[in-house]
Amino acid sequence: MIKKFLGITFLSAIVLIGCTNTGNMVNSNSNLHMGIIETTGQSNETYLTLLDQNLKVIKREKIELGSMGSPFDLPRIFNGSMYVVPKGLITKDLTVVFEYGLSNGNTNTYDVKQHNINTFAVDENFLYTANTLNMSSIITKCNKSTNKLETLNINNVYISRLDAYDNTLYAFGEEMNDEPAHKSFLYLIDPVSLKINDIIDITECGTGQYYSLKINDKIYFTNQYDIDGNPGYKLSVFDINNKKAENYELKSPFPYQIFEYNNKLLISHYDLVQNRGNDLTIFDPTDHLQKLTTFKNSIGQIYVFGNTLYSADLENLYVYNLENFKLEKTIDIYSKRNEKMFFYFSSFFIKP
Repeated sequence: MIKKFLGITFLSAIVLIGCTNTGNMVNSNSNLHMGIIETTGQSNETYLTLLDQNLKVIKREKIELGSMGSPFDLPRIFNGSMYVVPKGLITKDLTVVFEYGLSNGNTNTYDVKQHNINTFAVDENFLYTANTLNMSSIITKCNKSTNKLETLNINNVYISRLDAYDNTLYAFGEEMNDEPAHKSFLYLIDPVSLKINDIIDITECGTGQYYSLKINDKIYFTNQYDIDGNPGYKLSVFDINNKKAENYELKSPFPYQIFEYNNKLLISHYDLVQNRGNDLTIFDPTDHLQKLTTFKNSIGQIYVFGNTLYSADLENLYVYNLENFKLEKTIDIYSKRNEKMFFYFSSFFIKP
């Protein structure tokens, strides 16, 4: 644990110009089970394909926002809404977080006045985003009721992941230098004041934290790389009470998403840069035993829903029965492959 903020300065300031909240009402989504996001950076266009429980198309909706969603920062579901970051054109011109009501189809955008958002988190009252400008990470808090903005600057640190758990905002970051003393940190931030309460040195865990899962008083997170930039193999566990992190070596590189199923953790392995990986670790958090399963298809994104595992690559959705890991269905989700503009599948989301 780092008690002093060595070489790191921070500033919290209330911005008087509020985040813009614009809304729109569309038709009811009573049969919605899953949404597929196809988007482009050549135009501010995204298409949501909504599927029912049988994975049949309910409807498709056009959203006038480009580059929506990314494997580096997947959509988040909170209180009946899907939130996702659209970055806009190739120049990353947009500064908003998009909200989509899963039941009523309401749409909102929250303008946080910051370009090229790396990651975001959401809770009952606020949206939090992080972007990088001039060797400084800017964490922005948008009050969803008053639309006021507050910012926290962390110098010389790249924030890769934000998570809002209980009464703490967790920010995973790494130093932006090539020095041998390159380090990574977990920042514990008060979500109301945006003051840093503590900084945990997680250098031994690695870098490239793009997913976490809180279970009781522990936060499980994955590390795409080790501290030297080599492929990472570690699953890390942060104990909220003693503020210490433990590491467990996995058998496959590039651990990514984490889901809980039958008291075990399902951990996907996927290289986010090379867009490849088809391994899944079944990890027992009690005795730390692990089993590695390899799929025939790439598992760029996964989601556990009941006894079903959904996984997707760039063109198809795969449906597996988790009781026997049998492939039950394959769905073509790349509906925009023949368009004149280049559209791509970015991510999917599930209505809980």
